[in-house]
Amino acid sequence: MLWSGTDRPGRMRDQTAVRAEGIAEQFRLHPKVKAEADEGYRGLANEFPDRVSAPPKKPKDDAPLGGRHAWRKQRRRQSSRRICVEHVIGEEKKWRPLQRYTGRHEY
Repeated sequence: MLWSGTDRPGRMRDQTAVRAEGIAEQFRLHPKVKAEADEGYRGLANEFPDRVSAPPKKPKDDAPLGGRHAWRKQRRRQSSRRICVEHVIGEEKKWRPLQRYTGRHEY
């Protein structure tokens, strides 16, 4: 993991993070960087198709069975490439309680 973004209280949607943190600008400044992203960054993958890999869109319910199987296969391939990133994110989250410590005790 090269960058995890700014720590902020609460949750932030992925697209909000893309705009607020300037992730797209970082890809413009560093043209050799590539990334494996999750579904929330599909817009970034559309903007940088040769550098950002995001899972394919889920086919509609009325899509042919072959298309749904192909989607599942693509998704698993992308997921297996991304699992190391998910493990690093999980390790980082283990330390989150220490980030929230303010030094005050309320009794």
